[in-house]
Amino acid sequence: MQYKMEQAAARILTGSIHRSKSHSLAFYVGDGTADDISEQHPGGPMQIHVNLPQQVRVGQIIYPPLVVNADVEVYDWIQVMLVDAFGNVDTALAGDLARSLHPLNDNQSGSSQPTGYAVFPNLSVGLVGTFTIKVCGMQMNYTSSSPDATVATEVYTGEINVREEAVAAEKPSNDERRLLRRLRDHSSRFGVPRSPASS
Repeated sequence: MQYKMEQAAARILTGSIHRSKSHSLAFYVGDGTADDISEQHPGGPMQIHVNLPQQVRVGQIIYPPLVVNADVEVYDWIQVMLVDAFGNVDTALAGDLARSLHPLNDNQSGSSQPTGYAVFPNLSVGLVGTFTIKVCGMQMNYTSSSPDATVATEVYTGEINVREEAVAAEKPSNDERRLLRRLRDHSSRFGVPRSPASS
């Protein structure tokens, strides 16, 4: 699966991955809370539970990390890409751009649904400007003789202003901090980084 994800990560930037016929686009700019994300996705609900800060320094790993919640039985993995102010995909996003969903099976989940979380722990932007990150729920299509990946659902983060100079650190909200702690304590496979301030 990791090899397929890496192949898809390369092909999605060149436009060779297609959207499903039932695909719908949910454009969102805001604080990224789960209640604010549109759930009108044919592939199943996909929510941003920890959004990225509004300002980051160019080339610096972004904290808090992006955390996405989705149905593990619907999506094979989650893919992210950088989109500029004109809607064009930019290759200046570095880090792990494709991550698997893992269930959070702790006693605080409160749900029997097969949902999972994907954490993007080391994203950075190597270009100054204003961007959003497109988050894609990916599905493998095995119906053809040559299996291919399909973008089933898209959501967008809020705007990110990437600056040359140092910027003040933005702390996650209390709810985001609790979720990050649960993910970190539950399993190392989520890859949740610690706050730079506590390192």
